[in-house]
Amino acid sequence: MTRIVIIGGGPAGYEAALVAAQLGAEVTVIERDGIGGASVLTDCVPSKALIAAAGAMTSVHDSSALGVHGAELAAVGLDLAAVNQRVKGLALAQSGDIHARLAGEGVRIVTGRGRLADEVRGLAAHRVEVLGEDGAVTERLEGDVVLIATGADPRVLPGAEPDHERILDWRDVYELTEMPEHLVVVGSGVTGAEFASGYLEAGVPVTLVSSRDRVLPGEDSDAAEVLEEVFQSRGGKLERGRAAGVRRTEKGVVVELTDGRAVEGSHALMTVGTVPNTGGLNLELCGVGLTESGHVVVDRVSRTSVPGIYAAGDVTGVFQLASVAAMQGRIAMWHALGEAVSPIKLKTVAANVFTHPEIATVGVQEKSLPEWTEVDVVRLPLATNARAKDERPARRLRQAVRPPLDRGGPRRRGGGAGCLRADPADRAGGDQGADRRRPRPDVRDLPLPLGIDHRGRAPADGRRPPRLNHLARTTSPGPGERCPGGRGGRCDGWGADSAGFGRIGADARAARRCREGCLPPVPVPPPCCAPCSSRASRPGRSPAPPPGSPPPVSRRAPPSSAGCSRRGRRTTRPGSTGHTRRPPR
Repeated sequence: MTRIVIIGGGPAGYEAALVAAQLGAEVTVIERDGIGGASVLTDCVPSKALIAAAGAMTSVHDSSALGVHGAELAAVGLDLAAVNQRVKGLALAQSGDIHARLAGEGVRIVTGRGRLADEVRGLAAHRVEVLGEDGAVTERLEGDVVLIATGADPRVLPGAEPDHERILDWRDVYELTEMPEHLVVVGSGVTGAEFASGYLEAGVPVTLVSSRDRVLPGEDSDAAEVLEEVFQSRGGKLERGRAAGVRRTEKGVVVELTDGRAVEGSHALMTVGTVPNTGGLNLELCGVGLTESGHVVVDRVSRTSVPGIYAAGDVTGVFQLASVAAMQGRIAMWHALGEAVSPIKLKTVAANVFTHPEIATVGVQEKSLPEWTEVDVVRLPLATNARAKDERPARRLRQAVRPPLDRGGPRRRGGGAGCLRADPADRAGGDQGADRRRPRPDVRDLPLPLGIDHRGRAPADGRRPPRLNHLARTTSPGPGERCPGGRGGRCDGWGADSAGFGRIGADARAARRCREGCLPPVPVPPPCCAPCSSRASRPGRSPAPPPGSPPPVSRRAPPSSAGCSRRGRRTTRPGSTGHTRRPPR
C-alpha cells in the first residue's frame, strides 16, 4: 500500500487526501490550525459570509424602489458582533464537515506543523517530522509520496505591522465587535477590493489606498473602471499612492504615503498580498526548487524538482483560487498513484470577485494575449436587460474576448467590425439621465465581421463596391446612402431589415428594406459576376472583355457552354463533366 503524507489540510490537501484514500492509499494529513485551512477558517468562507450580510443590508435599503414598505428602511443597520459570531460559526461547521468526511474515508489526521527530514537525497521514501506548539518533534512519519500544501499567510509591510486592534490584517476583522468609524484599506487587489466594497455597503466610511493605476490590476480594465465608479458613487474615497507605513494615534491610525501625504482613519486594514508558507519546511536541504518569491516550482502535474515530492495550492503561486488548489491536489495524487491524468488547464479557469458589482471571469483575458493576437472584443451593456433592471444595478457590463469569426485581414484589439461597443449612454451612468434615447446603431456596432464600408458611405455613382455586391442580400443601404427604391430620400439603413441579418436567399432580399419600406429596383447580381467589373483594377489580371464578346477560353480545357449560374461559376476540367464552385457567403 502506498504511503502518502500531506502537509497542510486546506483545499489542496483535503481534496488530495480524498482522492488518494479512494484509490486505496494510506493517507496522513498534518494540519496546524484545522481541517479546511485558512481558506475555510479565515479567508474565503468567512469573508464571503461577511460580504453577504452587508449586501443584504444594502438590498433592504434599496427595496423601497421595488415597492417594499414598512419600517424605516434607511435606519436598518448591521450588528457586527452578531455577524462575526455567525461567520466564525459557519467556518467551524464547514471545517467539521470536512474533518468528518476525511475520517470516514480512513484518512489519519495529525495536529501540528510538518517539515521534511530527509537526511540523504534520492531516497525512495521521504521522512516527515511533526512539530508541536512548543516546536518539539512529536512524531516521525515515512511516506512514498509527500504533498506540500501549506498555503500562504498575509504579507506584512515593514512599518505597518498589525497590532490586531487598530492595524489589522484580513484575519483580524472577525474579532471586531463594533463598526469602524472610518476604515482605511491598504491594497487594491482582490482581497482589498472585496473588504472595501463590503464595509462600504455595511455603512462604514471607507478609503481605499491603491498603489496601482487602477483597482484590481489583475482584472480587465473595463471591469475595474466600473468598480471604481460604483465605489466612489456610493461614498467611498480612492487614494492613489504607495503606503510607506502605518502608525497609531490617540484617535485611530494614520497611513503615511511615500509622497508625503497621510490618510487618517479609525482602523487600517492591510491587504498587501500574501507570502508562501515555505519557511521551516527544509525544502532547500531536500533539493526542492523555489522561486525568488519563495514559491515552490511545480510543473502542470504538481511535481517538484525532487521525485516523490509534490506541491499544490497557494504555496506554488499558480493561481490563488481554492478551485485551482483543489485541482492541483487531485492531479498530484492521480499522477503519483499511476492513474491516467491530464495536466492542469489554466486557460479555462473560472473566478469571481465578490465586490459590488461582482466581477466574474473565465478563460484568458485580453491583456494576457500577445499584441499580434487577432481577437474580437464584444461588449454587451446590460442597462437594457430586463433582468438587470429588476435589480436596479448602477452599471453592468458583459464582455467577451473571442477569436475572430473570419481571418480576412488585420484587426484592432478592442474595436473594428467584430466589436460590439458599449452604449455611450450607458457609460454615462446606467439607467439614469435626462435623455435616454439610444443612438441608432451603426454598421461598426455589429458583432458580425461583415465586409461593409465601415464609413457608412457608398461610392459616388450610388452603387456598392463590386466586391461587396454579394453581401447586399443581407444588408441594407448604408447610413446616408441614396435610397434604392427611388423615393428621393436618404436611407437611414435601419428599419424592418434589422431581422434580415443572418438570412440568405429570397428571405434576405424580402427583408432588405429601409425605414421607408423601399425595395431594391433590380435583382442583386450573382456573386460570380461581382469581380468582373473590377478585373482591370486587379494586379496581374487582363482587362475585362467588352460587352457582347464571347466568354474567355480556359487554358486547361476547351471552350464550354458552361456559364454563370445563381449557384456559382461552372468550369470544366479535362475528363470531367464539370463542377460547381460555391461563392463565399
